[in-house]
Amino acid sequence: MSGARRGRGRLPLWPLLLTLSAAGLTSCATPPPLKPCDWTDAAPNSALGWTVVLVDASASFRDTTDAASSTRDLGDAVADYVTEAVARKETVSVAAFDGTGPTGIHWKKTRSMDWAAEDDNPDAQQQLRSDAVGCVEKDVTAAAGIKPASDGTDVLAAVRAAGGVLAHTRGPRQLVVVSDGLPTTGCADLTRALFRSTSEIDAIAQVCHDRKEVTDRSLKAVRTVFVGLGQPNVDQPVPTAAQQQWLGALWTRLCGQAHPRTDGAARCEVAGTQLAVRHTAGTAPSAVPTDVTDPVVSYGDGHRQRYELPGPALFDTDSAVLRPEARTVLTRIAVAARSLPGARVTVDGYVDPRGDPANDAPLSQARADAVKGLLQELGVTEVTARGRGQAPECPGGVPTGDSSAHSDRLQCDRRVDIDVSA
Repeated sequence: MSGARRGRGRLPLWPLLLTLSAAGLTSCATPPPLKPCDWTDAAPNSALGWTVVLVDASASFRDTTDAASSTRDLGDAVADYVTEAVARKETVSVAAFDGTGPTGIHWKKTRSMDWAAEDDNPDAQQQLRSDAVGCVEKDVTAAAGIKPASDGTDVLAAVRAAGGVLAHTRGPRQLVVVSDGLPTTGCADLTRALFRSTSEIDAIAQVCHDRKEVTDRSLKAVRTVFVGLGQPNVDQPVPTAAQQQWLGALWTRLCGQAHPRTDGAARCEVAGTQLAVRHTAGTAPSAVPTDVTDPVVSYGDGHRQRYELPGPALFDTDSAVLRPEARTVLTRIAVAARSLPGARVTVDGYVDPRGDPANDAPLSQARADAVKGLLQELGVTEVTARGRGQAPECPGGVPTGDSSAHSDRLQCDRRVDIDVSA
């Protein structure tokens, strides 16, 4: 009987083991593995430093769709700089820009690269560092594919925006600009540039300073590297080697102007990196949107530059005597004209409709002659002066009331136009 009771009291072991195993699997299930980039979503530590990578997404720089399905590998172009930033455990931000100005900056991703805080195993840390570089390279490629919001390219606006982000960093600061360096909007618009002389670089730098598009604190303590200068997409004119050198000198000058003179931590570098082309069979590169274009930079071919100068900047009312401050603006125009061999300059003078109509032609001619005289004094030889009377492009009537629109209209009416052509 006792043996019978022990036999009836035993339960088969395999159902119990299956039950326990199932319970254990449910309560201790292994979580899904993390993706290689997930750990970079940690909160940034600005004390470790910060690197910003700006990617030119404007129509003149991004790749076009072609039969070969080839794209320039922008991620590879910045890999060395990103590797350095990751080694220093810096935060890395990637953004795209176009010609919209400061509002045209599209921040793609910000990643914390503090791999030491993530894992204390040396082998694991090495893998984290390698993963991090790959993650940023993918961010750069994605940024290059962002659709531009407007026509044109404004490199300086993007640089200022990046400088504002880096200004709050306590650690080392680095900016990598991936662009052909051919802005078509803003103070450094190069659509009519000659790409020939340092005097032209001086004139551009002065205009950017006067408009405050470059200030001596824009890039305080920021190491700045330009990658891809003079390398627009295949549909655009390509500069010669000499023109590429001129372009590098321009950006070195503008970058240096964006630092305080005592800023020993800042460096401005132009990388000689040739953007590598990657062929991706069966995959078309990101195409230039058909509704967004970029003015063509012709490197001085068929050059024609027009300067529209408001009358009050040159003359007092009813006067043809140049004001002292007119020499400054006319000197810059003379420099641009002298840097263009064989340049021809035409000066058209206009008056507003408030005076005696009989005096319109003589006064406008006298003003054009005064501008011609100063330009010749400044070394410009081929100058033609024409008095045009009232300006046909401006509204002919004088509105009643004293408003800003009224003032602007009169300035347009009284302007002097200067055309410099090759």
